[in-house]
Amino acid sequence: DNNATLLNSPSSKTHLINQLVSLVKARNADGVNIDFEGVGVEQRDSLTKFMNQLGTRFHTEIPGSMVSIALPSVQWTEVFMVAQMTSVDDFLIMGYGYYYAGSEKAGPNAPLKASSWTYWGSTLNVTSSVNWYLNKGVPASKLFLGLPYYGRRWATATGTVPSATQNKVTPAISRTYAVSKAEMSANNYIRQWNAEGDTPYYVYQENGQWFQTFYDDAQSLGLKYDLVNQKNLAGIGIWALGYDNTAKNPELNNMLREKFPPMVLSARDEWQEVKPSLYPNPVQRGQMVFTGAPIKDGDIILKDGLGRSYASPTSHTDGSFSTKSLPAGLFFLTVSNSKSITTFRLVIIE
Repeated sequence: DNNATLLNSPSSKTHLINQLVSLVKARNADGVNIDFEGVGVEQRDSLTKFMNQLGTRFHTEIPGSMVSIALPSVQWTEVFMVAQMTSVDDFLIMGYGYYYAGSEKAGPNAPLKASSWTYWGSTLNVTSSVNWYLNKGVPASKLFLGLPYYGRRWATATGTVPSATQNKVTPAISRTYAVSKAEMSANNYIRQWNAEGDTPYYVYQENGQWFQTFYDDAQSLGLKYDLVNQKNLAGIGIWALGYDNTAKNPELNNMLREKFPPMVLSARDEWQEVKPSLYPNPVQRGQMVFTGAPIKDGDIILKDGLGRSYASPTSHTDGSFSTKSLPAGLFFLTVSNSKSITTFRLVIIE
């Protein structure tokens, strides 16, 4: 209803665009992402016009800015007319929620591939969603795949997969990766693998009630990252960064770095052509930190929060370095070359 109220009002749409342009200018941001969920088919044409108006205004008033839109994994009724959104720069598939809180059966949040009809069939999966939008005319270079750092737990009739949910007995709840991993470890739950969807899950009983939790981990996400690379998509999105508790559980970040390695520049002086970064931050002591560009050992100055100098960490060709030799605490890392100087605030935790 709220979407209809907005999209049916030319003055409201103009007001929203004005507000967004002003906000992005004020914050010196890169652009805007639109996530309108539950748009009725009656507003299809209005939505398309709104996105094109939005893109035109942003490109005119903020040169180089980007306008993107979040897309449902499955369009039961085609509302997001992606081929007609000619002023939109990027399209992001929300590649999760194939099984949701109200599902009649428990299953994976983001199955990779088609399955037998005993499960979810040929269309309710990440691969099908990607192919659908590509076939609708979105160039691979503009298509991103959003993937989950969370899963979901259902009360189920049995411990077998698939099983009917019992949401009236116990409502389904979401489970972040960090929570799922901790829950399995604390209770000695066994990680199992659903070959139909290439996703992990675990099953347990509590006071006679069966529960099934499906989630994604480094292995299942890595397979979906392979799909992104095979299709030459623009990249990925994550819902949501931090759901893994990166400092304690670095494996998801490590898989990102494995499948999408940092760009190695051809010359050290090209540092200023990429946006410097420091990730993960905070970092658990002993883990690797990435700067996103190659740096020379002599160009690193490291001091702690009290101004005390430390020996410069040895960096690798991609600009990464280990925190193994450093104590936990607050540090300031200054990286320089002939053209620029960048200082990072780095927090190392035990």
